[in-house]
Amino acid sequence: MARKIVSVALTQILSQYLLLWQAVPPTIATTYFEQRYNNQPHILQYAHRVLEEHPVELTFFFIPQVVQALRYDALGEFHWAK
Repeated sequence: MARKIVSVALTQILSQYLLLWQAVPPTIATTYFEQRYNNQPHILQYAHRVLEEHPVELTFFFIPQVVQALRYDALGEFHWAK
């Protein structure tokens, strides 16, 4: 239990500074949209910023990965009509 509390606190501290980190390659940035990051807003903002910083000619090839990741986006609250 204590280990989980430490990891949550560390994640909160690191996420505050995440927006200031240097940009990573788009291949890594697209992984931040995956479910394992639990839709943490700071991580999503960082990934979006990184993809914006790269030229469109480069990020265009990563659109399918981003669209696939949006299937699990709980923050958008999109529901299919029945």
